[in-house]
Amino acid sequence: MHVAQRWQRRLEKALEPLGLTHLQFILLATIDWLERSGEVPSQARLASFTLFDRVMISKVLTLLARKDLIVRAAHPSIPKAKRVDLTKAGRHALKQARPLWAATEKRYFGQLGTEATATLGALLDELLEMPAET
Repeated sequence: MHVAQRWQRRLEKALEPLGLTHLQFILLATIDWLERSGEVPSQARLASFTLFDRVMISKVLTLLARKDLIVRAAHPSIPKAKRVDLTKAGRHALKQARPLWAATEKRYFGQLGTEATATLGALLDELLEMPAET
């Protein structure tokens, strides 16, 4: 928990000049990733992909829409769902944020060294592949 909080605080500080929070960046990046993967991003899909609370995602998407970084429209195949798309400004913000995220990640996790960072990544991937308890 402490490691995750420290990482998040460092990323928040790096993203601050762009007016983005950690969660806002994660949602913008996830929308982009889902689009590139051929999916139609929706609020429900963002929640299932990121494992963040649906109410929190809804609030953050509302804020991102107010900032003109995303737009919501009718989903093409799910009647009650709204698709979520990046605007031109959202794509620009994400383009600016990615190098800040990468540099912050490299500074923070790079302190472990290349081998330890790779091992940590592999162990975290292993944990993510384990079945979730309900």
